Amino acid sequence: MIPLEQLTKIVLEPYRIPLEDILRLLFFTSNLHTLQFDTLGLHQNNLDFIQQHYIFDYGSKINKIESLILSGRCSLNELDFIVNLFPQLKSLETGMNRTEIKKNSILLSKTDNKTQHLFYLCIAYIPKVCLKEINTMIKSEKLLENYSIKYINYNLYVWCFKQNGVAVTVGHRLSSLSNGVKRMALQKRKRTCHSGSGGHKCHRKMHTTTRKLSVQPTMEDEVLSDENWGTFWMGSVTIGTPGQSFDIDFDTGSADLWVPGTQCENSCGGSHTFDSQLSSTYKLWNKEFHIQYGDGSSASGTWSNDTVTFGSISIPNQPFAIINSANGMKASKFDGVLGMGYQKLSSGGEIPVVWSMYLAGELSLPIFCFWFGSVSTGHDTGELILGGYDTSKYTGNFTYAPVSVEGYWEFVADSVSLSIGSTTTTIATSINAILDTGTTDAILGPSAYVNAINSMLEATYDPTIGYYTVDCQTKSLAAFPNITVTISGVPFTLTPLLYIQIIGDPFSYTCYSVISTLKANDANSNPIWILGDFFMRHFYNVFDMQNNRIGLALSTSYSVVQTVPDSLFPSTGSISFPTPVTVAITETLPPQCYNYTTISDATRLTTAPAGGSCDSTLFNDVNSEFPTYVRFISPGGTRLAGSAPNSAQGIACGTYVTGWTNATYPSSVGQTKFVSHYRLINNYVVQYRKLLFDGDRGTI
Repeated sequence: MIPLEQLTKIVLEPYRIPLEDILRLLFFTSNLHTLQFDTLGLHQNNLDFIQQHYIFDYGSKINKIESLILSGRCSLNELDFIVNLFPQLKSLETGMNRTEIKKNSILLSKTDNKTQHLFYLCIAYIPKVCLKEINTMIKSEKLLENYSIKYINYNLYVWCFKQNGVAVTVGHRLSSLSNGVKRMALQKRKRTCHSGSGGHKCHRKMHTTTRKLSVQPTMEDEVLSDENWGTFWMGSVTIGTPGQSFDIDFDTGSADLWVPGTQCENSCGGSHTFDSQLSSTYKLWNKEFHIQYGDGSSASGTWSNDTVTFGSISIPNQPFAIINSANGMKASKFDGVLGMGYQKLSSGGEIPVVWSMYLAGELSLPIFCFWFGSVSTGHDTGELILGGYDTSKYTGNFTYAPVSVEGYWEFVADSVSLSIGSTTTTIATSINAILDTGTTDAILGPSAYVNAINSMLEATYDPTIGYYTVDCQTKSLAAFPNITVTISGVPFTLTPLLYIQIIGDPFSYTCYSVISTLKANDANSNPIWILGDFFMRHFYNVFDMQNNRIGLALSTSYSVVQTVPDSLFPSTGSISFPTPVTVAITETLPPQCYNYTTISDATRLTTAPAGGSCDSTLFNDVNSEFPTYVRFISPGGTRLAGSAPNSAQGIACGTYVTGWTNATYPSSVGQTKFVSHYRLINNYVVQYRKLLFDGDRGTI
């Protein structure tokens, strides 16, 4: 038998328990925070008289009820009685008559001290028209400033945001608030990022699926691990009844949950497989699943439903995929992937697991957060928090950016820039970026911009591993710039050791830039950038499902970096940018100013005779998303011809089809303009295509 003072939640049955008995129960349950009873106990009582009784007065002062579920309907007078009896109330679920709902300002007023703690209200089994009526009442009477209202399965939900401007919510059915925040410790596991690794996502990861993209304070631990030096963050998830455990990669850049089945054998990697015959709650969905990742790896199988548990939160009948074949994943250390993106990103149209938790009312706050530990300890850990955040893991305030396209956690960042000393060069502005725990690199972006960044680092591409290497043997750290991503006006800066990874041993070190190229578009066909693990580990990352926004704050591990061997980054090395950016003032130049192909071929001169040369292998296709930029240098001239070369014959410049432009060149640094390019074919002048001229270096 459990003593009454140890109880934290009580559901009272049968229904006709006298109200006086409920009041007396509060005397003996000092730790009770969740209570459910039927509203019949309120009916046919003189509530005004009862409020004058000592039992009510004493009970209202000593009870700690924060969550109340009333089975049945309440009148306005009964609701007034409830909020007086339970002054600590944070969450209330009840029924109401429609005629009284529009008068229900007592529960929604931001100035009423009796409801100062109330942040969640559910009115059950009412018509959808009430959504508009209550929303109109809130706005016309200015009851709330920061709130959200939804109508789901005949229930109306109102969330009031009163705690330091952060949304607080509990979904359909409130679990106790002490169970609404789950901390999962994460282990960082390395993945091999060299060619043939089989890693599911080392870098340049982007998902393509068979579905077009339209794209409470208890804590649990999950840990991510590292194989060589690419990282993914992994935690424990159980599926089925009884639960079968899996080591799962938590991925904000996808939305599906999949694990290997018994048929997958060695091709899926990992250490565990799901056996559907061992689960009493398993249901076959009988629909095929396929997903392909940007590194070429893929997985195929069938959709199913079963109970999914992580962070001690269980979601019954959750859709997930059982993989029976995979490519490029044989060396994977994780068993599967749990996507945490939007439903629009899911390949089966299913609600992703974390969103199911949110909608089921299992989270105190409608958020989840990632914090990743330092890279220098050799025992790297992190944590995923569901429904809250850990104030000891960040400093300062959060900077938020609204999600611009639902699918990925995509937002618009102000700019990407490089700075050294007093010189700052802006590489790109108004970029479409996503925060992705499933990508190793710090920054991935369109090749024109990323190549410009690596060019400024004087980096050299290493095709054997797919990364750029930088000179850390002769250059000092001061010679490398800081890279800053500005979000909502706030700079988030990576110093050199935050984007340079040192690999090797005392006999041979190599330094890699974890900034890579990416060719991928969002649902609106806009090129996207990815901010991956090497970026996210230096900040505290918030994903706000209710307000559709991401948030960043400075991590407590921001300044903790890898140990630098004494033989690297000599203090006497060069401390200036390469020539293209040695400017005295801050300026913004387009990426083609630093990323171009040099042409010095003297046979292209107008004085050269005709020939059979062709540029088909030099330039990208005219319809390519990324044009080819070239710079003419001596002895091949410095600019295009300004008139038809050898117009009498139309044959010169080492070709039988000559071209020229009669446009005026840009006159200022960084200025670009589109101009017409003409060709002479069989002595007929035709306008061939548009060219982009840049005034800084004569590139096209």
